[in-house]
Amino acid sequence: MRSTVLCNDSVSADDAFWTEQENQYAIQYPVCGSFFPARHCAEWRGQPLDGVPRRRLAQVDRLFMVQAEYDDQTPAAGAIKAFRSVPAAHMTLLKGAYRHGVSFSGANGCVNKSVGDFLAYGRKPDRFSICYESP
Repeated sequence: MRSTVLCNDSVSADDAFWTEQENQYAIQYPVCGSFFPARHCAEWRGQPLDGVPRRRLAQVDRLFMVQAEYDDQTPAAGAIKAFRSVPAAHMTLLKGAYRHGVSFSGANGCVNKSVGDFLAYGRKPDRFSICYESP
């Protein structure tokens, strides 16, 4: 899944593109902003997707996305674009977070409560909600 997301989100998948991405993200997201693990996308021959494939998504009624604001592996802009393309989706954005994987991987009570309520009880959060990274 990780390779598909990273490579299909790319406008271009050649070596020059990934070198430029690595340089930009190393500056924008200094904690762990390199795309180096995604270098395999330089050889990706598939066509980039424009948004989320919608063929079966109209049937989805329980999709909950949790996104860190400064996720170096799944940039927030792409995740928000995907979220907006699925009308039944719900998203919680963790503002100020510089990491990949935000539910139960840290002690953020706001995110953990939303994810826990969704998984344990099927309670959907607001369509779009914001939690804040603890200092």
